[in-house]
Amino acid sequence: MLCSALLVGTPAFVQAAPPLDTDDADVAVKDTFEIYAGYDYEAAGGTITRQVPTIELDYGLIDRVELSLEVSYLSAEGAMGFGDMAVATKWVVFEEKKTLPAIAVEGEWKLHNGSVSRKLGTGRFDYEFLIPVQKTWGKFTGMVNFGLDFIGDPRINGVTEHRNNVWFVGFAQRYKVNDKTRVLSEVYVQHADEPGTPNQFAANVGFEREISHGLELQMTMGRSLRESAIGGPDLHVYVGLHGTFDAPWKKTKKDGK
Repeated sequence: MLCSALLVGTPAFVQAAPPLDTDDADVAVKDTFEIYAGYDYEAAGGTITRQVPTIELDYGLIDRVELSLEVSYLSAEGAMGFGDMAVATKWVVFEEKKTLPAIAVEGEWKLHNGSVSRKLGTGRFDYEFLIPVQKTWGKFTGMVNFGLDFIGDPRINGVTEHRNNVWFVGFAQRYKVNDKTRVLSEVYVQHADEPGTPNQFAANVGFEREISHGLELQMTMGRSLRESAIGGPDLHVYVGLHGTFDAPWKKTKKDGK
């Protein structure tokens, strides 16, 4: 999910690499970096939030395990600055087989380094656990997520405010149009972290387009599917780049090692 655990009414979950909120069951190859950098715009509840940029850096630590760092520079309600950072790890428990899907588990720790008074951070630690499931049939790949986010109670202006833990269920698809282009879509439901506010029911559509070796352009657009978009986006747009490159210390077959 795009980095969005903010005080401005955006979703609590931040686990997925852009451009979708629903995560896949893939990880970065061992000793390889993947970087996602883009512009994220969201209008929700009368507030506009821009992340310029939002960045996620993934590193393949060992086979089937990656580490991630997420950080965003925000513009919201006239304030600008860094939002809450997050660190995560994902492990592919079962690799995809001919008749069985890939299954991964993911854990994330969201910090509270963003300014609460300027509405750039939540003022709390969050702990998220996610299970991405993925299966490919020819050009079509289906993805399902089941997640739970344990939300801390923030202290705002000296007062501790209660927050609900958040569950998340997402369904997404990726269709390979040709060797360079894939179209994307998803629908997800997310429990509201603030008591008394409606759950979020939203959708996104978009594409990924390879523009050179190891570099692709990504874009998605979506909105709430509820009549009232309170707690969910009236409009959500992401445009960014996804790059892949080897770590300087990666051993290759050419090295003879």
